[in-house]
Amino acid sequence: MESDLREYGTAKGKINTLDANESENDENNNGVAVDPLQVQLQENQQVMKQVVEGLAQVAHAMSNKPTNRYNSDKNTGTNRNTEGKFKCWYHKSDNHEIGDCSIFARLDSQTKVDLVRKNGGCFSCLKIGHLSRHCHSRKPCDIQNELHQPCGKIHHKDLHTAHMDGISFHNSTQVINDGKNNNGVLLMISSVQCKDMSLTTLWDPGANMSLITHKTAKRLGLSGQDITLSVTKVGNVTEHVQSKEYVIPLTDLGGKIWTIKAYGMEEVTAEVARVDMSRVEQLFKAVSRLGSTEKRLLRNSLKYASAYDEQIMDMVKRGIARKLTKEEMEIHSGPVHYIPHHEVLKPESKSTPLRIVFNSSSSYMGHTLNDYWAKGSNVINDLLAVLIRFRQESIALAGDISKMYNAIRLSPLDQHTHRFVWRNLETHRDPDHYALLTVTFGDRPSGAISTLALHQTAKMYQHIYPDASNMVIRNSYVDDILQSVESVDDARLITQQTEKMLACGGFRIKHWIISGNEKCGSNLQSEVNGESVEVDLDEFAHEKILGMRWDPKHDMFDFKVKINFSPKYKNVRKGENITKSQIESSVPTSLTPRMVLSQVASVYDPLGLATPYTLAAKVLMRKLCIENNTNDKTLPNSRWDYAMSAESRLEWMDFFKELFDIEQLKFHRCLKPNNAVGDPMLVIFSDGSKLAYGTCAYVRWGTSHAGFESRLVIAKNRIAPTKQMSVPRLELCGAVLAARIRQKLVEEMDYKFSRVIHIVDSMIVRAQIQRESYGFGTFVATRVAEIQNKTEPSDWWWVPSEFNAADLATRITSPNDLVKNSIWKNGPQFLNDPIDQWPLRQDCNLGNDELPDTIGIVMSSDFKKMNDTMSSLNFEDVKLENISSYSKLLRVTCILMRIVTTKSFKGASMAITVTAESLNAAELEWIRYLQRDISDDWTKTFRRLSPEKNEAGIVVVGKRLADWLKAT
Repeated sequence: MESDLREYGTAKGKINTLDANESENDENNNGVAVDPLQVQLQENQQVMKQVVEGLAQVAHAMSNKPTNRYNSDKNTGTNRNTEGKFKCWYHKSDNHEIGDCSIFARLDSQTKVDLVRKNGGCFSCLKIGHLSRHCHSRKPCDIQNELHQPCGKIHHKDLHTAHMDGISFHNSTQVINDGKNNNGVLLMISSVQCKDMSLTTLWDPGANMSLITHKTAKRLGLSGQDITLSVTKVGNVTEHVQSKEYVIPLTDLGGKIWTIKAYGMEEVTAEVARVDMSRVEQLFKAVSRLGSTEKRLLRNSLKYASAYDEQIMDMVKRGIARKLTKEEMEIHSGPVHYIPHHEVLKPESKSTPLRIVFNSSSSYMGHTLNDYWAKGSNVINDLLAVLIRFRQESIALAGDISKMYNAIRLSPLDQHTHRFVWRNLETHRDPDHYALLTVTFGDRPSGAISTLALHQTAKMYQHIYPDASNMVIRNSYVDDILQSVESVDDARLITQQTEKMLACGGFRIKHWIISGNEKCGSNLQSEVNGESVEVDLDEFAHEKILGMRWDPKHDMFDFKVKINFSPKYKNVRKGENITKSQIESSVPTSLTPRMVLSQVASVYDPLGLATPYTLAAKVLMRKLCIENNTNDKTLPNSRWDYAMSAESRLEWMDFFKELFDIEQLKFHRCLKPNNAVGDPMLVIFSDGSKLAYGTCAYVRWGTSHAGFESRLVIAKNRIAPTKQMSVPRLELCGAVLAARIRQKLVEEMDYKFSRVIHIVDSMIVRAQIQRESYGFGTFVATRVAEIQNKTEPSDWWWVPSEFNAADLATRITSPNDLVKNSIWKNGPQFLNDPIDQWPLRQDCNLGNDELPDTIGIVMSSDFKKMNDTMSSLNFEDVKLENISSYSKLLRVTCILMRIVTTKSFKGASMAITVTAESLNAAELEWIRYLQRDISDDWTKTFRRLSPEKNEAGIVVVGKRLADWLKAT
């Protein structure tokens, strides 16, 4: 504590009082005799009042145990008057509210807090008569920090600066000393106003003189009188000191000025360590959050509470966290931050039904730890790509890295910014202080850091374990490792290599799951006490693989429907899941869009295997959005929390009933049949309808029995926009989706496809893809251009609609039909025949019908045939009736002129940038074209206009005007 002024007692006869609102002249006393004894008593009373006020402030700042916030106002007698309330209690006026008082707002932070506390005001609304926790106007402070983030704390905006200065809003009438853990005497220290400065003052009733440093006196502008002091110290030793006597005016809280005489010294005391009050306040908050967590754990389940404590102790045992000593905390001079922690329940998890999460986004004084970190680059592999490669070979293996984040150490500096408190559920004692030693899940860059560390470990040992290194780099997703190989022996070999490689980087595999038949229980391995042992296959009857439900015994993907409308606690439903027969009785009467969206989102299908039925949910959700298309912003969350109509509720009940039928859907995890030979063929269907557009891709294999077999790889669909769109346009959108799927599969899969075929049932779409994109309007042109960039036009074929598998993705199909109809799982029947027997066509004859969205600005004949013979621009072929504006005409002309000049169609698009020079040239070309019919005697015909030909060969007029201008 930096002590600028320390007063040791008050010398007799050296304290004078002067009211700031009174004059010092005796004439203002109106001749009334004053009893000197009475004056002295009043003066002593004021001195003691200030001493007591100083003691109260000291007690609040230095108390080592915060007062129970639930009982402080009941036991301490805080004055909360409700009598004589004014709108502005500062001015005792009803002309304005205290929250609108500009004079109060301009006061310094400490004064405002003291006045609110003194008048019994609420720190949330500033009004008197109630406590902040009982305030009906409680709302977070919206003042933003330098990161443009709102403060978010519950206090009035006029008190925001006080909050940022670290001033506590707790009542000053707290317990001064609870008699425990005090290492010394609480000194009487307070802040006293002197002139325009605030001085730290130490009151010592046992001293007989007051002292001030010369440095502080100089800052106050005081000119003292030279004196010689005789100081008698312990042992009756007298020392003579040259000093000065200063007269110091001190102002109390009531505005009265007290003058004291103090002697100057170079130093009053030795250097005193400064107390960081913000660190103390932060610790109070961490302890408060700990108390809330303890109460919640003990109230809900002793089982979870014990598991919570065991996990904390296990973290210390495994070196994830360490307990801090008091000496270490005292000598640490770097930044300190306490992180709150809480539980996350996952009852369905076999290994960790309760997880501890550290909240690095917790705010303190408007700042969070995550604000000071960047998220990091996106180094996590694409989930869809990992899942697709997981389906390539006949044997699948899945590994789970144990405590992946905890394998990366934190620097000593970061360890102290990851402190937390815990006391083993012993709520009667002070908590212990811990520091995290490794990266935690709650840190913003934790995902990037852990993935980079994992990949770096794999790269370091790539020369020793090339297959294992490639698997970790390409086929890991956060802490999951997925791979497919040709045999069980290959699976065992690569798992052993991976464990050795990752152990060099401090990573450990929790367990491996290897697919197989009912007799391959030994293929499942799990870690127990650091060793891999065999486990019961039934424990892994169904495993979640990146959200997909996988049956490793039968090597199949399937679905499990969970419908539950009960409220959530800690992201866990309180009630049981309902069955199909309970839909009628269990669906809430007031069903809201938020409720149904939560249930639909629980059906996770990244590969789109259930796309034909989940389309129904998209259609129903859009219907709800249209049904409640309100812009009334006064209703919070009105789009999501309103009760839907009875008709919509019945539709959703029917959907949920039928949703249970998708549990019958099962798909092969492996895309490759056991008897497959050669390289596969990729066949992609696409289609569109008024309801939706979509695509589905199949891998077709030749088998050793001279047959063929195909399996669904992936499917995607999109609901049609609310704005009406023609079916050919929607079918073209489906073709774009198919081109993107093709690019994804070719780039990410390890298969070498012998051929890629796109199949549509729209002759219009196929014909559009065969044309150049610049021959169409913007909508069609951009999509045709994208398709041509990703595919070859010759890859596109036409089939009748009954053979198009993508038709199922564009209309709602019940799960029962998908089970019975194998066209969705394995493609149309013709895929099992030789390709020369497929009902495919490329000679689509549209007759004389013009394609939709064609812009008639170029010839409809084949442009490539005229490329070699084109030498000049033919304006006869430009259909002016199809051009809407003069500016568009000039842009089109610029494009045509570029084609003629370069004799190439590359870059011939309406999206190109044209220059002012090219626009002027296009305009001159049109003028020259229109003047082609002017008769040869134009000089006579237009002689009154003084015509002439300019350098560009264009007839212009205005010579007479130009001559007249020159003459004038």
